Amino acid sequence: MPRQYNIPVLVTRTGDDEFGAAVSELAADTLTYRETQCGPRFEGSDHETLVYDVGDGWVQTTLAYWQHVLDSRQPLYAAADRDVPAPGEVV
Repeated sequence: MPRQYNIPVLVTRTGDDEFGAAVSELAADTLTYRETQCGPRFEGSDHETLVYDVGDGWVQTTLAYWQHVLDSRQPLYAAADRDVPAPGEVV
């Protein structure tokens, strides 16, 4: 009698041979790894590396990270702009 569990399993694939193809076909989600000047980068359907730890308490961020931050903050700035009177306007 087969046993079934809902437990994610991480499998590493290094090539596109017949063994790697089976892993790719059965995977529910995949991450792609690339080495960059800032460190390792992982990309998936709903994940990407945006921040890199440089090891001394500092982090290196990407343009995509700042785009995400700015997009998240934009509604706050838009609301604040509506509440600020125009220069020279008496309220």
